[in-house]
Amino acid sequence: MGDLHWSLWGFVQHAKGNTTEDFWDYGLNRLRRSNTRMSSADFGRHLDLVRGGSRSRASKHAYRVEQERRKPFSSVREG
Repeated sequence: MGDLHWSLWGFVQHAKGNTTEDFWDYGLNRLRRSNTRMSSADFGRHLDLVRGGSRSRASKHAYRVEQERRKPFSSVREG
């Protein structure tokens, strides 16, 4: 998906008349690479991972701070 994004960026740069680089060629190369990757057999599996379908989830309590370590906001002094 990153290659698709950067290909579009290249085409926009070309359309704006940015002559710093050959943005048309850059956009085409990125678009070809994006198409190749999205056509691969693994692309569906990668989409599932991004969607969260195959990801293991941490316990609800995994990131909680212990009660005794928490300080109320009002007790924090400003320097």
